[in-house]
Amino acid sequence: MDGNPGPYWLSSGWKSTEWDLGVAGALLHDMGKVWAYGPNMFLNNAGLAMGHELLGLSRLERELSILESHWPDGAYALRVLISGCGRMRPDGSLPSALLARIKAADQRSCERDRSSRPKNRRSWVPQGWTLEGSGPEAD
Repeated sequence: MDGNPGPYWLSSGWKSTEWDLGVAGALLHDMGKVWAYGPNMFLNNAGLAMGHELLGLSRLERELSILESHWPDGAYALRVLISGCGRMRPDGSLPSALLARIKAADQRSCERDRSSRPKNRRSWVPQGWTLEGSGPEAD
């Protein structure tokens, strides 16, 4: 390992810049969920229309444009990582191997979460801080 703090299967062979982009991309990839879901934990219209990845990418575009003026390659890589989509080059290679690793880590996290919680139980239940009339206590 290169001294990266992540698990060996995720971080082995990464340069520190790749590690930093990977961590930022993984965190920002799900940031769109903040804007895609309403207080009742159902997708809102924007979330239904665009999905959380595209919604997050569109909401973060101003910041990514600022980053692009200082570090174009970093901004391009983060756009790929946030959107979850990478275009193939004419030679068939992908521009970011980070995307495949982030998707693998995301899938592994989801599977671990599903296997560790009891059957027929949600992993999170909204509490009384939700808007009045929208939480489970409104039923």
